[in-house]
Amino acid sequence: MNLTQQCDNHECAGSRRKLTLSAAAIRWLLHALREPIEKEAAHLLSHCSDMDWEELIDYADKHGLTPLLYFQVHSNAGLWAAIPPAAQAQFEQRYLLNAQRNLQIFSQLVKLAKKLKQAGIPAIVLKGVYLAQVVYQDRALRPMVDIDILVERNEVAQVENILQGLGYRFSDWKHRDWCLKNHYHLPYTHAELDLNIELHWDIQRPQRPYPVDVGELWSQAQSFRMAGVEILCLSHEHLLLYHCLHIAKHGFGVGIRPFCDLAAILRCYHDQINWHKVQCIAERWRMTKTVGLSLYFTDEFFGCVAAPVMEALALSVIRSPVNATVNASVSTETFVNAEVNAEVLETARKQILTIGSTSERLSSEFMQLWEGGQESNKTSRLLRRVLLPPDLMASIYHLSPHSWRLYLYYPVRVFDLFIRYPRIIRQLMRHDVATQVWAQETNKVDALREWLVM
Repeated sequence: MNLTQQCDNHECAGSRRKLTLSAAAIRWLLHALREPIEKEAAHLLSHCSDMDWEELIDYADKHGLTPLLYFQVHSNAGLWAAIPPAAQAQFEQRYLLNAQRNLQIFSQLVKLAKKLKQAGIPAIVLKGVYLAQVVYQDRALRPMVDIDILVERNEVAQVENILQGLGYRFSDWKHRDWCLKNHYHLPYTHAELDLNIELHWDIQRPQRPYPVDVGELWSQAQSFRMAGVEILCLSHEHLLLYHCLHIAKHGFGVGIRPFCDLAAILRCYHDQINWHKVQCIAERWRMTKTVGLSLYFTDEFFGCVAAPVMEALALSVIRSPVNATVNASVSTETFVNAEVNAEVLETARKQILTIGSTSERLSSEFMQLWEGGQESNKTSRLLRRVLLPPDLMASIYHLSPHSWRLYLYYPVRVFDLFIRYPRIIRQLMRHDVATQVWAQETNKVDALREWLVM
């Protein structure tokens, strides 16, 4: 299946308003983001005379691609000249705004890194900051929502004190103690700067099905310098796996940018990544399907994954009694057809291109209740949904987990649920088309998540 066929019939909905982008526009965007920029991008643009540039730029913004798209297109004089002046101005403005924002983010990270260095606390920089500085080698190209740093669990309280000294405050509606017990990071916000820092001690929730060894991340961490300050980053193999994990955690509803990041990582470290090591870690972390599918779409969009890499990872992904006879010459297409259900593959692609917004996910537990099953199982699931553990109730209603008042909120919880779901139930009973589609999409995304860890 080629890129033209893959992009057809995808309507891309934005978070604030419906944003429909034609298949031709999506194809042009993906070709324009390839490095080096492909001649196909100019050819496609010549056939997009009715291109709605405002919608395309909004779509690129939603996916966090506008600065890189501007850089790519602006570097090609012929392609840049073919873009209307008004669209050129929008591209440039958004690129400059992101550059200004990132300057502020890097300034704050340097301040924090210096404080951590003085306190003798090691920290690993995750995601955007490292990618912008080292992988893209241009701080303006990679939009960042926040700063993500990983510290040892026993250093969290001391780092919190440092953050508070820099003007940051804990900013989650959940209770801090609940986050420490049930989550993997604490969010801190600097109100004046409108800047968030996520303080990680792990890279996933304790309940996740991927047995990630955080100690392994620390033992193989590398260092790099930023504004004269030495700070840690993940090894090349862990960097790639971490980004695949991030994609899986969100059911592939992450947009195109994470795959653009993977493509940049592969270009930057193509001759340094130990693929045997990637395979071994992926198997230990139960991520072989996640890695295989993530790299499959990276190659589909940007064509930068070497065939031997896909073939090697495919063997790991498709290893099962049914496919045990597949040999080492298996192709990427064989990998997809052999094990990945066509509906799972299409669900993942749709999740990516629409940032998951085609399925405003209904609760999986609600769907299980709605769709039937034994009455005893329905009752059990309903009670678990209503009678949450005290520490979770405390986090939802901003109470101390040790307060007797917490138990007065269980009737409030029942009322909240009846307020939340009756409209959806009525719509399902009336066979409302939009609600039925949401329900179907929810089931498909759940099937994708389950397939990834089977």
